[in-house]
This record gives sequence, C-alpha cells and structure tokens, in this order.
Amino acid sequence: MTRTIFIILFSFLLSGLFGCDRHVNNARLAEADSLMFISPEKSLSILESITDKSGYSRGELAEYAFLLSQARSRNHITPENDSLIKIAIDYYAQHKDARRRAWCHVVASDVYDVLGNDSLAIFYARDAEKLSQNIGDLRLKCYANYFLGYMLRYQQPYEESSHYLNEAKKYAKEINDTSHIILSLIDLSGNALSNTEYDETLSYLYQAIPYCKSPKWNTYQPFIHAKLSAVYAQKKDFQTALLNVNRSLNLICPSDSITNSSALFQLKGNILADMGQWDSVPYFAKKGLTDSAFVTRGMYDITMMKWAEGTGNYRKALEYSKHYAEMLDSIYKEKTENKMMEMQRKYDLTQAKIESDRLKIKSQHNSIITLGVLLACCALTIVVIISINLYKKLRRERKEHTSERNRRLIADERRRHRLLSHNDVIAKVMSINRHDDKEQLKRGNGLSLTADETAKLIEAVDECYEGYLTKLAEEHPSLNQNDLAICAMILLKVPNRDMVILSGLSYDTMKKRKLRLRNEKLCIDKNVDDWLMNESRVYVDDIDAKYNDPDNEEAKD
Repeated sequence: MTRTIFIILFSFLLSGLFGCDRHVNNARLAEADSLMFISPEKSLSILESITDKSGYSRGELAEYAFLLSQARSRNHITPENDSLIKIAIDYYAQHKDARRRAWCHVVASDVYDVLGNDSLAIFYARDAEKLSQNIGDLRLKCYANYFLGYMLRYQQPYEESSHYLNEAKKYAKEINDTSHIILSLIDLSGNALSNTEYDETLSYLYQAIPYCKSPKWNTYQPFIHAKLSAVYAQKKDFQTALLNVNRSLNLICPSDSITNSSALFQLKGNILADMGQWDSVPYFAKKGLTDSAFVTRGMYDITMMKWAEGTGNYRKALEYSKHYAEMLDSIYKEKTENKMMEMQRKYDLTQAKIESDRLKIKSQHNSIITLGVLLACCALTIVVIISINLYKKLRRERKEHTSERNRRLIADERRRHRLLSHNDVIAKVMSINRHDDKEQLKRGNGLSLTADETAKLIEAVDECYEGYLTKLAEEHPSLNQNDLAICAMILLKVPNRDMVILSGLSYDTMKKRKLRLRNEKLCIDKNVDDWLMNESRVYVDDIDAKYNDPDNEEAKD
C-alpha cells in the first residue's frame, strides 16, 4: 500500500515538473513573439537564451525555428544556411494556421534572398502575398507585398514590382509603419529610374523626405538626398545636384550604415567636373578614394578623367581612361573604349601639333608637309567617327531586335512558371527534394503520387510544354500512364531518387522501366532523359517561332 502511494505521488511530481517546463517554454516563445516588432534585439536575446529544446514538441520546435529566423532577419544577421527556416516551412505546410504559414513564408523569402536563391525567394514571397489576401493582418499584408515587390525590383517590366510596392506602402500607412513607407518609396524610385522616368523618380524621393524628419528615421535622409543628386546629375541640372549632395554630406553621421560617404565625395567631385570647377575636383575625388572597391575606384577614375580632359592634360586623361576601362564590365566596355580612343586621338593630335610647331621653325617646307599630314588625320578622324556612328546604329537596332525577342521568351517562361507554381501536384513534386533522405525512406509510401495526382501531373506538364506529352503519346501508342508520368518528371528535372519515391518503386524497378522506355517504347539509342529534354525544347521552340511569326496568322489563332 505504501509503495503504491509513493508511485502515485512520484508520478504527480514528474507530471508537474514537465508541465511546468512546457508552460515556461510556451511563455518564453510567446514573449519573444510579442516583442518581435517592438524590440527585435530583446526578442533575439530571449530566443538565444533557450539552450535546451529536448522537451519541445514538433509544433514548439517549428515555432522556435520560425521566431529565431524572423528575429535574426529583423536584426540583419546573415543566416549560414536554410536548415532552420526549413523546419518551420515543413511543419506549417501541413498545418491549418494560414496566418502562421504566411508569416513563415515572408521570413523564408528574406532568408533565401540573403542566401542568393532568387527563385525560392520569389516563390515564397508570392505564396505569402497570396495567403495574406484572405487574412485580416495588415502588417502581414504590408510585409508580404513589400517583400514580393522588393524581390521583383530587377525584373522587367517593372510594373509588377511597382504594383506590390504601392500595395505595401498603402498598408504601411494604415499601420503607421514609417520604415516600410520610406523603403517602398525608395524602391519605387529605383524602378522609375530604371525606366529613365526622372520626374517620377524625383516625385517618389520627395514623398519620402517628410517621413525621415524624426530622429528614428533621419538616417535615410543622406541616402535620399544622394539619390536626388544622382538623378539631377543625369538630368544635367548640376546646380541642384550639387545642392543635394552637399545636404547629404552635411546630414551623414559616422554611424550611418546606409549611405557611403566615400561615394558621396566621388559624386560631388563628378558633379563639379561636369560644372567645370576644376580646382575643387581633385580634392573631393581623392577624399572619396578610401578603399579599392569597384564603384569607388571607377567613380574616381572617371571624375579625374573629366578633370584632366577639361584642364587640357590629355596624357593624364588617357591614363585615367585606361584605368577606368580596365574596371568596367562588358556592358560599358564598348562605350569606355570609344572614350579612350577619343582621348588617344586628342593626345596624338596634340603631339602632332607640337611636332609641327618645331618643324615650322626649321623649315617652311616641312611645315607644309606637316599641314598635309594633319589634314589627312582630320579626314581619317571624320571617316572613323562616321563609321563608329554607323556601327553604333546597327548595334542598337540589333540589340532592340534581340531585346524584343528576349522579352517574349521571358514572358513565355514566366507564364510557364506561374502555371507550374499554382498546381498542387507540381508543388508536391518539386517539394520532395527538400526532405532528407532518411525522412524520404520512412515516408516513401506516403509521398508517392496517387492515380489522380499522376493524371494532374501529366496534364500540367503537357500544358506547360504546349501539348508535347500528347504528341509523344500519339507518336508512341505503347506509352501508358505510368510511362507518361516518368516523362513528365524528367521534363521537370526531378532527380532519380525523388522519382523513385513519387512513383512508389524501387531503384532497380525504376532503372528497368527507363531502360524499357528507351529500348522498347521510344526506340532510341540515347539516354532517355537527354533525349526528352532536347526533343521537348525543339518542339516548344518550333511553336514559339510559329507564334512569333507576324505572317503566320493561323498559328496565332
């Protein structure tokens, strides 16, 4: 009897201890969550103080992984990899809490953006924005729209990015989130500047300035005035450009991590060179040369090149031009080489004049010969200039034609990407490779495609590839549903290990099916993966070519 009472009391004691630990764990996670947007530093400190997670449930572990990833993101700490956020992604993918899943994908978008995986960053940003539409969380709507607009800011056309940034700005105003109002306006100005819409760019920047008046956000003012200066310089309004760069230099402080003071001094030196104020140019250019970064060194060389040319020192101008040309990438290479050639011609012409003056003293006859040489050089220069202009015109026309074709191809690729990303079966197929090998082996049967999912997979890939699978089935009637599913997964570039799991087969069986598909059904002498990728690409390219042919009205109909 005594032993029984002791066991019961001991059981109650253990239950109380574990229950207390669970309550403490939940309380710490809740506290970190509540402080996330009030004091991100304190939230991170609380989460990092949690060292023992052995008693956590799967849901608590996912919550911890999400909150820690979010806290590090809010404190601008670069993640080493995506292992932490993947714990939260995998858990909330199967959870009914759409709001938590949306927030998890917002954070995942930021993590993958920092890690340089643009495709995954955009994928999770799109999903977060889509989920946020049916959730009454204005902060979530603001962040989801901002991250998506931010991720798309380098993709043409810029209208899509600007749409989401404007939505983010609207929600930021509703919740008085000053930082995201400022950031949205700055990114909108960047999109407008990329389209060379200078007045619209200035409008966005001037809208942002009133929000930077408070001490908390005034660190953005130097950056905004620097951008204003750069825009006015491109508009050739050098006085206003100089006024704004001086404001930026006056407002910047040593602890400012947003604006680069070296770049500001280089910008000021460049503006002064454009204004012809040669005495001040070397001072500001040299003051801005504090490191060997490409942008800093490049701005220094181009500023000093203008200064040397303006003061008539063509030897120095040629040296700076050569330095500048070495650091430019291929986009600006042709323009810089033309400038260097111009400096070379001016230098050569100066030397020729010096030689001519010396010969005039010795002999009138030699002067006449020299004059003839100069006239020949001038004629040659004119011919070269005309040739360069014609070459530039032809290159510009060819580039416009190529750009138009690339825009069409990008539009087609984006259409296919949207089609695939909105198909649940495709999402399941593409998410398989995010599972660890051990987990796949344990859950292999649960991950295999059903007959209905197989049919949807074939249908989606067939539509994406303009009916290629239908054509393949017509040309090879012996292909069954399973064969077409294997072909669909090959076209999606699904690895063999994931194909085995999705089809519910063993490695040996899959290998035999591919061999039979190659030898008996398709009757080809090449690797079936390479053959399918090549044939499908040729098929889709032929359809695109017919569609883009202006004379082929039947194909367009």
